Amino acid sequence: MTGKLILSLLFSLFSTTLFALPFGSFDARSLAMGGTGVAAGDPSSASHYNPALLASTFNNNDFSLIIPTFTFGPLDLVDLKDTVEDFDNTDYPTALDTAVTNFNNASTTEEISTSATGIATASQNLLNSLIDLADAASITIQANLAILFAVPNQTLGVSAYTSARIIGGTDIDFTADDTAKIQSYIDVLSCLGKVDPSLSSGTATEQAQYASDVATCYAISPGVIDSSTGDFTNTDVSNSLTSSVKARGAFVQETGLSLAHTFPSLYYASLGITPKEVHVETFDTSVSINSASVSTKNSRKKYSNFNFDFGAVIPFSNNFKVAAVIKNIISKNYETVLGNTISIKPQVRVGAAFQNEWFVITTDFDLTRNKSVAFEKDTQYAAIGAEFDLYDVMQLRLGYRNNRVSPDKVSSIGLGFSSFVKTDLAIASGKNGYEIGLQFGFSF
Repeated sequence: MTGKLILSLLFSLFSTTLFALPFGSFDARSLAMGGTGVAAGDPSSASHYNPALLASTFNNNDFSLIIPTFTFGPLDLVDLKDTVEDFDNTDYPTALDTAVTNFNNASTTEEISTSATGIATASQNLLNSLIDLADAASITIQANLAILFAVPNQTLGVSAYTSARIIGGTDIDFTADDTAKIQSYIDVLSCLGKVDPSLSSGTATEQAQYASDVATCYAISPGVIDSSTGDFTNTDVSNSLTSSVKARGAFVQETGLSLAHTFPSLYYASLGITPKEVHVETFDTSVSINSASVSTKNSRKKYSNFNFDFGAVIPFSNNFKVAAVIKNIISKNYETVLGNTISIKPQVRVGAAFQNEWFVITTDFDLTRNKSVAFEKDTQYAAIGAEFDLYDVMQLRLGYRNNRVSPDKVSSIGLGFSSFVKTDLAIASGKNGYEIGLQFGFSF
């Protein structure tokens, strides 16, 4: 039942489009190059990484249309799927309820001893499975989808775009009360299972010893067994757990126009700005671990506001440049229906790139720490990427990024195929799973 609930929550994340705010890799090229893009992003994706790239580029194309660009990940559902299936197939809560019924129906000391051991075993299985389930269910999945139109030009580079960023997290809040409750079952019933049932029909001394041993077991955790009747007090274990399954995040849809210009009087620095309209829909829900399904109907709140990004690119030679971008300059807070706050704050990233007709080597560094809003880790990335151009026909890309505030090292690789129709593919792999990227577009 709980496994189906987690899967229901997971699918609800996609159906309601959720989001948290790391900097993000928005296209396959960037994903393949470690998530870099501030100094050497393709002009067609300048609105995502640095609007100033529209006026500072080695790209000879005058026009780009991306329909669409898509990234998705991290994808690591194997452990979750296996753990959920194991939990559902074994049905540990029901097994414990059955063991309790057998114990309460026992009529002989031998049956009491055997069924007591049965409760202890079923309780231990339930505790272990809930711990495994809680570990597996703490996941975050995100996706980025966009359509872009770009005309790079040093005098006035222009790009229009619309995008949707999706990220959602599920987590099991396995409470200390549930841990203590199940552990008390294990302690008391394991003790009872070890009491010699033959003593109850022996001599008066042996019978007194039996009664003393049973009383000692009861005293381990008073209230587990009714001392007057000898019955297990909780006859509906599966519906008495207080742990909960949570899902939280938001969906952010942006529509913006990027403009950029190169200023010869400022050492040929390029400056760019992206005013944008932002629509945010938060999602926040928490349901009992005993529930069979979840409704998202009353868990959403919607917001709309204006924001903008600002970027700069400064060339130091024909091949080397440095860059910086500030995204979401106006800080915004969005309250969820459960009173949690999702914040979209300014993000500052700097980068540098060496580039010629054959290859690109670039690095990006987050100067701000991006707080988690669902159940993911905070992020502050350092990344390096490279691209090797094979006669303007195919591009081989490699990358690596490291989260400096939480262990998360990701390696990536990708290919690009250049013609009138451009195709880019990427895959990245880290301890949290895989990320994939795909992009189709036209450039001429």
